[in-house]
Amino acid sequence: MINRKTEKAFIQKKMKSGKAELLVIYGRRRVGKTYLLENSFDSPLFFTADLSSPKQLMNNFMNPLKKILDLPDSLRISNWNEFFQFLANAVRTFKTKQAIIFDEFQYIPQKDDSFLSIFQKWWDKEFSKLPVVIVLCGSYVGMIEKIALSINSPIYGRRTGQYLVAPMNFFDASLFLKKMDIENRI
Repeated sequence: MINRKTEKAFIQKKMKSGKAELLVIYGRRRVGKTYLLENSFDSPLFFTADLSSPKQLMNNFMNPLKKILDLPDSLRISNWNEFFQFLANAVRTFKTKQAIIFDEFQYIPQKDDSFLSIFQKWWDKEFSKLPVVIVLCGSYVGMIEKIALSINSPIYGRRTGQYLVAPMNFFDASLFLKKMDIENRI
């Protein structure tokens, strides 16, 4: 990873804290947010959202939990409360603090407007008391600000950290091209 030391240090500090953490990591597309998260945690539970139906998202998200909890592949869930119950159970099986990443997070409340209030309930009731770092990561800056950072958001006041991942500047980007002279880097 080239010159994302500040971002990685921020994430690692949260992972080492003695409390549950709810992070919002955001920035425009193609700045390396997913790569940063994949390389900042050991074996995170990684859920990537898309524009599938809420039921399809829930059941896609269940796949890694089925392995952790030794559940049958045929198991299907029908609501977010069931998903979060399984997720909380999975977190309890880990011996150390666990990272849970929801990548492309903005798609979830876009497809199901009940998600944020249900997540808020589970954060307050369960996850805020568990050894966990939950990362909500997204690309549409305005949407992330509205659904995760705004005073009108159900999860307002619950985040323990946020980081706007900026595009690399010229110096950082030129580190990819060390063998070229400065003229060709430009």
